[in-house]
Amino acid sequence: MDLQEKHISKLTLFKAGVRSLFLESAWNNEGQQNIGRTAVMQPVIEELYQDPTTKKARFLELLMPFNTNPITSGLVLGASIKVEELRAKGDTKITNQDELLSSISSVASAQGDQIFWNTWLPFCCLAAFSLYFLSGSYLAPFLLPVLFSLLAFPTRFATMSLGYKSSLDVCNLKLMSMALSFRRGFHTATIFLAGFITALVLAQVPGELSLSKLRIGVLSLIIFIILLISTWLRKRWPQLVAFLYLINILCFYLVFMLIL
Repeated sequence: MDLQEKHISKLTLFKAGVRSLFLESAWNNEGQQNIGRTAVMQPVIEELYQDPTTKKARFLELLMPFNTNPITSGLVLGASIKVEELRAKGDTKITNQDELLSSISSVASAQGDQIFWNTWLPFCCLAAFSLYFLSGSYLAPFLLPVLFSLLAFPTRFATMSLGYKSSLDVCNLKLMSMALSFRRGFHTATIFLAGFITALVLAQVPGELSLSKLRIGVLSLIIFIILLISTWLRKRWPQLVAFLYLINILCFYLVFMLIL
C-alpha cells in the first residue's frame, strides 16, 4: 500500500497502548519520560518509515525531554501518533505540531494530577480505610490499588484513543468541562469520606468515646459540612489557608465536645 494512503493499524495502536503502561520505567533527570515516549512510538515509527536514516532521525527527535501525567499521557501520545502519521504522508498543515503537542502535554499533566493524584487517589485511600474500620479485614488495604487501577488502566487506553482520533483538537471545551465535573464530584465524595472515617474511628474507641449510630451519622455530616465550607473558602481566598486550618481544628474540637 502506498505510504500516502497508509494509516496506523489497530495492532500498532494496541502495542503503543501497552508500552505506555511503562512510560516511567526509564525515568531520568535529564529527559524525564523521553525514553518511555520513544519506546511507545517505536512500533509507530517502524510501521510508517522504511528508510533507516529517517527512522534514526525520528527517534533522535523523540528523545527530547518529555514529561506529563503518566495516566492521562495517552492524550499527548495518541495525538503524537496521529501527527507522525500525517508527517509521514507529507501533510504540510502540521508545522506548529511541537507547540501544540506541548500544550496538550500541559493539559494532560494538569488535569491528570488534579483528577488522579489530588482526587481519585485520596478517595481510594479513604475507601480502603473505611472498609478496614467497617470489617476489620486485613485485606482492606488491597482495595486501594484495585480501586485505583479500575479507573487508571482504562483511562490510559481511552485517552490514547481519544488523542489519536481527535489529533490536535483534544484541548477542547467539552473535554475540559467533563474532566472538571468528574474532579469536583469525586472531590466532594472524598470530603464526605473524610468526615465519615473520622466519626468511624471514634466509634471504634472503647469506653466513654463509643458512639451510637445516630451520633456517628450526625458527626459525619457535621465534619463533611465543615470540610466542604473550608475547601470552598480555601479556593476563594488561598491566602487564608493557615487561618482556615486553625478554624477547622477549633470547629472539630467544639463539635466533639458537644456530641461526645
